[in-house]
Amino acid sequence: METYHKRAAGLPAAVTEQSTPTAQVQTEPTMGQVIRKYEEDGYPDKHKALRTGPTLEDETNHCKILLQFWDAIPVGSVGPAACDRYHSWRNDQGFRHGLGNRQVDRELNTLNNACRWAARSELIKLNPLAQRPKYQRSSEVKHCREFMPQNADELHAAAAILAEMETIVKGDRRHRRASHPPDDYDRPGGPQGDADRQEGGEEDHFRDGEG
Repeated sequence: METYHKRAAGLPAAVTEQSTPTAQVQTEPTMGQVIRKYEEDGYPDKHKALRTGPTLEDETNHCKILLQFWDAIPVGSVGPAACDRYHSWRNDQGFRHGLGNRQVDRELNTLNNACRWAARSELIKLNPLAQRPKYQRSSEVKHCREFMPQNADELHAAAAILAEMETIVKGDRRHRRASHPPDDYDRPGGPQGDADRQEGGEEDHFRDGEG
């Protein structure tokens, strides 16, 4: 019947046999994809250089935390309000490394790095973190220059304090060695052996706490 009406309208019968094309719906990338792209490409900086050393370690740790919150969030839903929700979530989670607002700012900086790289890699069009909020007030930030000597007199005074501390440490070592015969001091059960075991125990305890 449909073919008859098509012919009556002056349309060729072949038109009725053609299937209607289905539109291809592209899904929006998620922040999880953005973060993993950054990880897979080696955490590149703004100069496309791969990060190394402590900076690489920080970026790696931050990404692990970021994925717990941002993984399924669509890129188009990201903005200042989403950052505020992350800030609240992180404060509820607690901080093993770093403290409060400063740590959240550092993690969001890593997320900004990931978004910037995703935009340059054409995974997303724009960086949604470019105008992210900052949570640590500038008045709370302490810079190294605030603690550096302001003149030559302060520099010499600081050097004198360090020299005095070094003298005290060396004097204590000489006293310890003088109070114990060499054989007794170096034997496995002697004072030095006990000190080594104590130091090793403290180091093992520290590692367990950080692990």
